[in-house]
Amino acid sequence: MPTFVKPWDRILGLLNGVSDGMSRLDTILEINKRNLPGHSTVGINGNSEFMGTTFQDVWSVDSNIPIPTSAETLEVVFANANDTATGSGARGVTLISTDSAGNEQDAVVVASNGGTASVPGTHQFIQAFVVTDNGTVDTAGVNAGDITLQVASGGDIRARIIAGKQGSFNSLYTVPLGFIAIWFQGSAFTPKGEDIKIRSRFRFGGTGVWFASAESTTYQSHLDIPFLAPLVLPEKSNIMFQAKTEVNTNIFVTGLMQFIVIENEKFGPATTVSAGNYYV
Repeated sequence: MPTFVKPWDRILGLLNGVSDGMSRLDTILEINKRNLPGHSTVGINGNSEFMGTTFQDVWSVDSNIPIPTSAETLEVVFANANDTATGSGARGVTLISTDSAGNEQDAVVVASNGGTASVPGTHQFIQAFVVTDNGTVDTAGVNAGDITLQVASGGDIRARIIAGKQGSFNSLYTVPLGFIAIWFQGSAFTPKGEDIKIRSRFRFGGTGVWFASAESTTYQSHLDIPFLAPLVLPEKSNIMFQAKTEVNTNIFVTGLMQFIVIENEKFGPATTVSAGNYYV
């Protein structure tokens, strides 16, 4: 059996309600107060307005999420002239991504009114967020038009921020190099009068077979699933939500995943994290 450092005992408090005198909320607060070094919390919120009667990845484009095999050179296309460095919309875009080795990185792209701007560096798996304040003039806080992140020179789409949405809301999460992620809760939200089926899709270590979880159903409500036997994802693993409707099409769906992310050396030897812990 591996020997875990003391903070692992506290993580059990989150999974089981109370352990070592700490409740679930206590554990999350201790992590976010930086009292457990090497630990952090991550929430991934995926939205889609395009759900139909077949399973499709949850993100802001009417297709499945692309999975690049290596880091790429990207560009950002701003569709509205008010999305510019001194305009009334988005002032720029912040990208959080991994490089080809799996290291987490970020980049800021200054908005170009109705034009295209290059993204510094190369990027593989992407989350994108609007920057609405350049430090001198306040704005309404939203992007005036669609903002599209694509492969350089007019290539395939990698993320899209729909007008007024402020984020790409891509349900794909990639565990950074040097970390493991514990998926401890999943949630899904469905509009009034609609029902959906939702499932996760994931692969361990960023290579090999993609697994799909069992389907969960919710009707005009929300579904919360706390995991007592959580999914443990080693570094470079990918996970996302897929959803479908029963009857109607172009239904808005939200999927939320919550993780505790831990440095490898804080969790235990890398060999103790395997593909044996997943939901089917």
